[in-house]
Amino acid sequence: MYREKVSAILGLLSRDKSVQELSLKFLDAKGKDKVDVLISLLKDKDPRIRMAVANVLGWIGDIRAVEPLIDLLRDQDEQVRCEAVASLGRIEDPRTVEPIIGMLKDKEPKVRVYAAHALAKKKDPRALEPLTYALKDSNWLVRAIATEAIGNINDPRALELLIDALKDGNRSVRKTAVQALGKQKDPRAVKPLIDALRDEDFIVRIEASKALGNIQYPDAVKALISALEDKYENVRRAVIWSLGKIGHPSAVEPLIQLLKKGNPHLRWEAVKALKGIKDPRVVEALIYALGDVADYVSEEASKALVEIKDPRVIELLTSLIFERWMLSHVRIKAVQTLAKIKDSSVVELLIRALEDKEDSFRIEVVKALKKITGQDFGDDKEKWQK
Repeated sequence: MYREKVSAILGLLSRDKSVQELSLKFLDAKGKDKVDVLISLLKDKDPRIRMAVANVLGWIGDIRAVEPLIDLLRDQDEQVRCEAVASLGRIEDPRTVEPIIGMLKDKEPKVRVYAAHALAKKKDPRALEPLTYALKDSNWLVRAIATEAIGNINDPRALELLIDALKDGNRSVRKTAVQALGKQKDPRAVKPLIDALRDEDFIVRIEASKALGNIQYPDAVKALISALEDKYENVRRAVIWSLGKIGHPSAVEPLIQLLKKGNPHLRWEAVKALKGIKDPRVVEALIYALGDVADYVSEEASKALVEIKDPRVIELLTSLIFERWMLSHVRIKAVQTLAKIKDSSVVELLIRALEDKEDSFRIEVVKALKKITGQDFGDDKEKWQK
Protein backbone atom coordinates (compact mmCIF):
# COMPACT_ATOMS: atom_id res chain seq x y z
CA MET A 1 0.00 0.00 0.00
CA TYR A 2 2.92 2.33 0.79
CA ARG A 3 4.33 2.08 -2.75
CA GLU A 4 0.96 2.76 -4.37
CA LYS A 5 0.41 5.79 -2.16
CA VAL A 6 3.84 7.22 -2.98
CA SER A 7 3.18 6.65 -6.69
CA ALA A 8 -0.09 8.58 -6.35
CA ILE A 9 1.72 11.43 -4.56
CA LEU A 10 4.35 11.58 -7.29
CA GLY A 11 1.58 11.47 -9.88
CA LEU A 12 0.49 14.91 -8.70
CA LEU A 13 3.64 16.29 -10.34
CA SER A 14 2.52 15.03 -13.74
CA ARG A 15 1.67 17.56 -16.44
CA ASP A 16 -1.04 15.18 -17.59
CA LYS A 17 -4.25 16.25 -15.86
CA SER A 18 -5.75 12.80 -16.20
CA VAL A 19 -2.82 11.37 -14.21
CA GLN A 20 -3.33 14.01 -11.54
CA GLU A 21 -7.05 13.18 -11.37
CA LEU A 22 -6.32 9.46 -10.98
CA SER A 23 -3.81 10.26 -8.23
CA LEU A 24 -6.32 12.39 -6.34
CA LYS A 25 -8.92 9.68 -6.71
CA PHE A 26 -6.55 7.09 -5.24
CA LEU A 27 -5.86 9.45 -2.32
CA ASP A 28 -9.62 9.80 -1.69
CA ALA A 29 -9.36 13.46 -2.66
CA LYS A 30 -11.16 13.62 -5.98
CA GLY A 31 -11.89 17.19 -7.04
CA LYS A 32 -9.78 18.72 -4.27
CA ASP A 33 -6.82 21.07 -4.69
CA LYS A 34 -3.61 19.02 -4.92
CA VAL A 35 -1.57 21.38 -2.72
CA ASP A 36 -4.16 21.25 0.05
CA VAL A 37 -4.23 17.47 -0.22
CA LEU A 38 -0.44 17.23 0.01
CA ILE A 39 -0.27 19.57 3.00
CA SER A 40 -2.76 17.38 4.84
CA LEU A 41 -0.59 14.33 4.12
CA LEU A 42 2.38 15.93 5.89
CA LYS A 43 0.78 14.57 9.08
CA ASP A 44 0.78 10.97 7.84
CA LYS A 45 2.14 8.48 10.39
CA ASP A 46 4.53 6.92 7.88
CA PRO A 47 7.76 8.99 7.58
CA ARG A 48 8.23 7.68 4.03
CA ILE A 49 4.95 9.32 3.04
CA ARG A 50 5.86 12.58 4.76
CA MET A 51 9.20 12.51 2.98
CA ALA A 52 7.59 11.98 -0.45
CA VAL A 53 5.03 14.71 0.17
CA ALA A 54 7.67 17.21 1.27
CA ASN A 55 9.66 16.47 -1.87
CA VAL A 56 6.69 16.95 -4.19
CA LEU A 57 5.62 20.19 -2.50
CA GLY A 58 9.08 21.58 -3.14
CA TRP A 59 8.90 20.81 -6.84
CA ILE A 60 5.41 22.30 -7.11
CA GLY A 61 6.77 25.46 -5.49
CA ASP A 62 3.47 26.80 -4.13
CA ILE A 63 4.05 29.31 -1.31
CA ARG A 64 1.09 27.85 0.62
CA ALA A 65 3.45 25.01 1.50
CA VAL A 66 6.02 27.25 3.21
CA GLU A 67 4.59 27.27 6.75
CA PRO A 68 3.70 23.54 6.77
CA LEU A 69 7.20 22.69 5.56
CA ILE A 70 8.72 24.92 8.24
CA ASP A 71 6.71 22.98 10.83
CA LEU A 72 8.08 19.76 9.32
CA LEU A 73 11.62 20.86 10.21
CA ARG A 74 10.86 19.61 13.73
CA ASP A 75 10.04 16.10 12.49
CA GLN A 76 11.71 13.27 14.40
CA ASP A 77 12.83 11.56 11.18
CA GLU A 78 16.15 12.77 9.80
CA GLN A 79 15.29 12.17 6.13
CA VAL A 80 11.96 13.95 6.47
CA ARG A 81 13.78 17.01 7.81
CA CYS A 82 16.22 16.76 4.91
CA GLU A 83 13.40 16.78 2.35
CA ALA A 84 11.66 19.66 4.11
CA VAL A 85 14.87 21.72 3.99
CA ALA A 86 15.47 20.87 0.33
CA SER A 87 11.92 21.83 -0.61
CA LEU A 88 12.10 25.13 1.26
CA GLY A 89 15.27 25.77 -0.72
CA ARG A 90 13.36 25.32 -3.98
CA ILE A 91 10.41 27.56 -3.06
CA GLU A 92 10.97 31.24 -3.79
CA ASP A 93 9.74 32.99 -0.66
CA PRO A 94 11.71 35.18 1.78
CA ARG A 95 10.17 33.35 4.74
CA THR A 96 12.16 30.22 3.92
CA VAL A 97 15.66 31.61 4.59
CA GLU A 98 15.70 31.95 8.40
CA PRO A 99 14.28 28.46 9.05
CA ILE A 100 16.87 26.92 6.72
CA ILE A 101 19.62 28.85 8.52
CA GLY A 102 18.40 27.33 11.77
CA MET A 103 18.91 23.83 10.35
CA LEU A 104 22.66 24.46 10.08
CA LYS A 105 22.65 23.56 13.78
CA ASP A 106 20.74 20.30 13.39
CA LYS A 107 22.27 17.40 15.32
CA GLU A 108 22.50 15.27 12.15
CA PRO A 109 25.29 16.09 9.64
CA LYS A 110 23.09 15.06 6.70
CA VAL A 111 20.47 17.66 7.59
CA ARG A 112 23.17 20.32 7.91
CA VAL A 113 24.44 19.35 4.47
CA TYR A 114 20.94 19.80 3.02
CA ALA A 115 20.65 23.16 4.76
CA ALA A 116 23.93 24.38 3.29
CA HIS A 117 22.80 23.18 -0.16
CA ALA A 118 19.53 25.06 0.15
CA LEU A 119 21.32 28.25 1.20
CA ALA A 120 23.70 27.89 -1.75
CA LYS A 121 20.62 28.15 -3.99
CA LYS A 122 19.09 31.04 -2.07
CA LYS A 123 22.17 33.35 -2.33
CA ASP A 124 20.69 35.44 0.49
CA PRO A 125 23.07 37.80 2.39
CA ARG A 126 21.27 36.95 5.65
CA ALA A 127 22.91 33.54 5.51
CA LEU A 128 26.50 34.82 5.35
CA GLU A 129 27.22 34.98 9.08
CA PRO A 130 25.61 31.62 9.94
CA LEU A 131 27.53 30.05 7.06
CA THR A 132 30.71 31.46 8.57
CA TYR A 133 30.13 29.23 11.58
CA ALA A 134 29.32 26.33 9.27
CA LEU A 135 32.87 26.62 7.91
CA LYS A 136 33.98 25.23 11.28
CA ASP A 137 31.57 22.29 11.19
CA SER A 138 33.08 18.92 12.12
CA ASN A 139 31.71 17.43 8.91
CA TRP A 140 33.83 18.21 5.83
CA LEU A 141 30.87 18.05 3.43
CA VAL A 142 29.00 20.68 5.43
CA ARG A 143 32.10 22.90 5.26
CA ALA A 144 32.48 22.34 1.52
CA ILE A 145 28.89 23.21 0.68
CA ALA A 146 28.92 26.15 3.11
CA THR A 147 31.95 27.40 1.16
CA GLU A 148 30.00 27.09 -2.09
CA ALA A 149 27.06 28.94 -0.53
CA ILE A 150 29.31 31.78 0.63
CA GLY A 151 30.73 32.03 -2.88
CA ASN A 152 27.22 32.50 -4.25
CA ILE A 153 26.44 35.44 -1.96
CA ASN A 154 27.14 38.90 -3.34
CA ASP A 155 28.82 40.40 -0.29
CA PRO A 156 32.32 41.92 0.00
CA ARG A 157 32.90 39.96 3.22
CA ALA A 158 32.67 36.68 1.30
CA LEU A 159 36.12 37.07 -0.26
CA GLU A 160 38.09 36.81 2.99
CA LEU A 161 36.01 33.85 4.12
CA LEU A 162 36.78 32.00 0.90
CA ILE A 163 40.48 32.80 1.19
CA ASP A 164 40.45 31.42 4.75
CA ALA A 165 38.76 28.26 3.45
CA LEU A 166 41.84 27.63 1.30
CA LYS A 167 43.58 26.61 4.54
CA ASP A 168 41.02 23.90 5.36
CA GLY A 169 42.47 20.47 6.01
CA ASN A 170 40.06 18.82 3.57
CA ARG A 171 40.87 18.95 -0.15
CA SER A 172 37.20 19.15 -1.20
CA VAL A 173 36.72 22.27 0.89
CA ARG A 174 39.84 23.85 -0.59
CA LYS A 175 38.74 22.88 -4.11
CA THR A 176 35.32 24.47 -3.56
CA ALA A 177 36.93 27.64 -2.21
CA VAL A 178 39.21 27.87 -5.24
CA GLN A 179 36.26 27.42 -7.62
CA ALA A 180 34.25 30.08 -5.79
CA LEU A 181 37.15 32.56 -5.94
CA GLY A 182 37.44 31.95 -9.68
CA LYS A 183 33.77 32.80 -10.17
CA GLN A 184 34.06 36.01 -8.16
CA LYS A 185 36.88 37.25 -10.43
CA ASP A 186 38.28 39.58 -7.75
CA PRO A 187 41.96 40.54 -8.34
CA ARG A 188 42.53 40.29 -4.58
CA ALA A 189 42.12 36.53 -4.90
CA VAL A 190 45.05 36.19 -7.31
CA LYS A 191 47.83 35.82 -4.71
CA PRO A 192 46.00 33.20 -2.61
CA LEU A 193 45.19 31.31 -5.81
CA ILE A 194 48.83 31.45 -6.90
CA ASP A 195 49.70 29.90 -3.54
CA ALA A 196 47.09 27.23 -4.26
CA LEU A 197 49.06 26.23 -7.36
CA ARG A 198 51.41 24.56 -4.87
CA ASP A 199 48.65 22.74 -2.97
CA GLU A 200 49.48 19.13 -2.09
CA ASP A 201 46.37 17.92 -3.92
CA PHE A 202 46.51 17.95 -7.74
CA ILE A 203 42.74 18.54 -8.07
CA VAL A 204 43.08 21.74 -6.07
CA ARG A 205 45.99 22.78 -8.30
CA ILE A 206 43.86 22.14 -11.40
CA GLU A 207 41.02 24.28 -10.07
CA ALA A 208 43.44 27.01 -8.95
CA SER A 209 44.83 27.15 -12.49
CA LYS A 210 41.35 27.44 -13.96
CA ALA A 211 40.34 30.08 -11.42
CA LEU A 212 43.33 32.24 -12.36
CA GLY A 213 42.34 31.89 -15.99
CA ASN A 214 38.82 33.03 -15.19
CA ILE A 215 40.07 36.09 -13.31
CA GLN A 216 42.37 36.92 -16.26
CA TYR A 217 44.83 38.98 -14.24
CA PRO A 218 48.28 39.36 -15.87
CA ASP A 219 50.10 39.10 -12.52
CA ALA A 220 49.28 35.38 -12.48
CA VAL A 221 51.12 34.58 -15.73
CA LYS A 222 54.58 34.11 -14.23
CA ALA A 223 53.31 31.64 -11.63
CA LEU A 224 51.27 29.78 -14.26
CA ILE A 225 54.31 29.44 -16.51
CA SER A 226 56.19 27.90 -13.57
CA ALA A 227 53.26 25.53 -13.05
CA LEU A 228 53.84 24.13 -16.55
CA GLU A 229 56.42 21.95 -14.81
CA ASP A 230 53.78 20.27 -12.59
CA LYS A 231 54.21 16.50 -12.57
CA TYR A 232 50.52 15.90 -13.36
CA GLU A 233 49.47 16.31 -16.98
CA ASN A 234 45.94 17.42 -16.12
CA VAL A 235 47.36 20.28 -14.07
CA ARG A 236 49.57 21.31 -16.99
CA ARG A 237 46.59 21.20 -19.34
CA ALA A 238 44.60 23.47 -17.02
CA VAL A 239 47.57 25.84 -16.80
CA ILE A 240 47.84 26.02 -20.60
CA TRP A 241 44.12 26.77 -20.87
CA SER A 242 44.49 29.61 -18.37
CA LEU A 243 47.48 31.10 -20.17
CA GLY A 244 45.39 31.23 -23.33
CA LYS A 245 42.49 32.75 -21.44
CA ILE A 246 44.67 35.52 -19.97
CA GLY A 247 46.30 36.09 -23.36
CA HIS A 248 49.53 37.69 -22.17
CA PRO A 249 52.42 37.75 -24.70
CA SER A 250 54.90 36.44 -22.12
CA ALA A 251 53.18 33.04 -22.39
CA VAL A 252 53.89 32.69 -26.12
CA GLU A 253 57.44 31.33 -25.91
CA PRO A 254 56.67 28.67 -23.25
CA LEU A 255 53.67 27.55 -25.31
CA ILE A 256 55.81 27.36 -28.45
CA GLN A 257 58.26 25.15 -26.57
CA LEU A 258 55.38 22.83 -25.71
CA LEU A 259 54.58 22.51 -29.43
CA LYS A 260 58.08 21.13 -29.87
CA LYS A 261 58.46 18.84 -26.87
CA GLY A 262 55.06 18.27 -25.26
CA ASN A 263 52.92 15.17 -25.71
CA PRO A 264 50.03 15.37 -28.24
CA HIS A 265 47.45 16.40 -25.62
CA LEU A 266 49.63 19.23 -24.39
CA ARG A 267 50.43 20.33 -27.94
CA TRP A 268 46.71 20.42 -28.71
CA GLU A 269 46.07 22.57 -25.63
CA ALA A 270 48.99 24.82 -26.56
CA VAL A 271 47.57 25.42 -30.04
CA LYS A 272 44.19 26.42 -28.56
CA ALA A 273 45.89 28.71 -26.06
CA LEU A 274 48.08 30.43 -28.65
CA LYS A 275 45.00 31.21 -30.71
CA GLY A 276 43.81 33.55 -27.94
CA ILE A 277 47.04 35.54 -27.69
CA LYS A 278 47.64 38.58 -29.89
CA ASP A 279 51.32 38.37 -30.74
CA PRO A 280 53.16 38.25 -34.11
CA ARG A 281 54.92 35.00 -33.09
CA VAL A 282 51.63 33.14 -32.91
CA VAL A 283 51.12 32.80 -36.66
CA GLU A 284 54.50 31.15 -37.23
CA ALA A 285 53.89 28.85 -34.26
CA LEU A 286 50.54 27.73 -35.66
CA ILE A 287 52.06 27.18 -39.10
CA TYR A 288 54.61 24.95 -37.37
CA ALA A 289 51.82 23.05 -35.60
CA LEU A 290 50.13 22.49 -38.95
CA GLY A 291 52.72 19.79 -39.56
CA ASP A 292 52.12 18.00 -36.27
CA VAL A 293 52.12 14.22 -36.58
CA ALA A 294 48.93 14.01 -34.51
CA ASP A 295 46.01 14.72 -36.82
CA TYR A 296 43.88 16.38 -34.14
CA VAL A 297 46.70 18.79 -33.27
CA SER A 298 47.24 19.64 -36.93
CA GLU A 299 43.50 20.15 -37.45
CA GLU A 300 43.29 22.41 -34.40
CA ALA A 301 46.15 24.49 -35.81
CA SER A 302 44.30 24.74 -39.11
CA LYS A 303 41.14 25.96 -37.37
CA ALA A 304 43.16 28.45 -35.34
CA LEU A 305 44.80 29.91 -38.46
CA VAL A 306 41.37 30.45 -39.97
CA GLU A 307 39.99 32.10 -36.84
CA ILE A 308 42.78 34.54 -36.03
CA LYS A 309 42.29 36.41 -39.33
CA ASP A 310 45.90 37.58 -39.58
CA PRO A 311 46.81 38.81 -43.10
CA ARG A 312 50.14 36.95 -42.93
CA VAL A 313 48.38 33.60 -42.72
CA ILE A 314 47.53 33.45 -46.43
CA GLU A 315 51.03 34.50 -47.47
CA LEU A 316 52.68 31.85 -45.30
CA LEU A 317 50.26 29.09 -46.31
CA THR A 318 50.61 29.76 -50.04
CA SER A 319 54.40 29.74 -49.80
CA LEU A 320 54.17 26.45 -47.91
CA ILE A 321 52.30 24.64 -50.66
CA PHE A 322 55.11 25.30 -53.14
CA GLU A 323 57.83 23.97 -50.84
CA ARG A 324 58.38 20.62 -52.59
CA TRP A 325 60.74 19.42 -49.87
CA MET A 326 57.95 19.79 -47.32
CA LEU A 327 56.19 16.65 -46.12
CA SER A 328 53.08 15.87 -48.15
CA HIS A 329 50.62 15.99 -45.26
CA VAL A 330 51.84 19.48 -44.31
CA ARG A 331 51.29 20.85 -47.80
CA ILE A 332 47.88 19.20 -47.95
CA LYS A 333 46.90 20.69 -44.59
CA ALA A 334 48.00 24.12 -45.87
CA VAL A 335 45.70 23.74 -48.90
CA GLN A 336 42.81 22.59 -46.71
CA THR A 337 43.30 25.62 -44.47
CA LEU A 338 43.25 27.97 -47.45
CA ALA A 339 39.99 26.34 -48.52
CA LYS A 340 38.47 27.15 -45.13
CA ILE A 341 39.60 30.79 -45.34
CA LYS A 342 37.91 31.13 -48.76
CA ASP A 343 39.94 34.11 -49.95
CA SER A 344 39.66 34.53 -53.73
CA SER A 345 43.17 36.04 -53.91
CA VAL A 346 44.65 32.54 -53.64
CA VAL A 347 42.80 31.09 -56.63
CA GLU A 348 45.54 31.88 -59.16
CA LEU A 349 48.19 30.30 -56.92
CA LEU A 350 46.08 27.20 -56.40
CA ILE A 351 45.65 26.85 -60.16
CA ARG A 352 49.45 26.90 -60.44
CA ALA A 353 49.59 24.19 -57.80
CA LEU A 354 47.65 21.88 -60.15
CA GLU A 355 50.99 21.30 -61.89
CA ASP A 356 52.21 19.33 -58.87
CA LYS A 357 53.12 15.71 -59.59
CA GLU A 358 51.57 14.30 -56.41
CA ASP A 359 48.04 13.00 -57.02
CA SER A 360 46.80 13.30 -53.43
CA PHE A 361 48.00 16.91 -53.28
CA ARG A 362 46.25 17.85 -56.56
CA ILE A 363 43.02 16.28 -55.32
CA GLU A 364 43.07 18.61 -52.30
CA VAL A 365 43.87 21.60 -54.53
CA VAL A 366 40.82 20.82 -56.69
CA LYS A 367 38.64 20.55 -53.58
CA ALA A 368 39.95 23.92 -52.38
CA LEU A 369 39.29 25.61 -55.75
CA LYS A 370 35.78 24.20 -55.82
CA LYS A 371 35.09 25.42 -52.27
CA ILE A 372 36.43 28.92 -52.92
CA THR A 373 34.92 29.51 -56.40
CA GLY A 374 31.84 27.31 -56.34
CA GLN A 375 32.94 25.81 -59.69
CA ASP A 376 34.38 22.43 -60.60
CA PHE A 377 36.79 21.85 -63.48
CA GLY A 378 38.63 18.96 -61.90
CA ASP A 379 42.41 19.19 -62.31
CA ASP A 380 42.14 20.80 -65.78
CA LYS A 381 44.41 23.82 -65.37
CA GLU A 382 43.40 25.43 -68.68
CA LYS A 383 39.70 25.43 -67.83
CA TRP A 384 40.40 26.92 -64.40
CA GLN A 385 42.47 29.68 -66.03
CA LYS A 386 39.62 30.58 -68.37
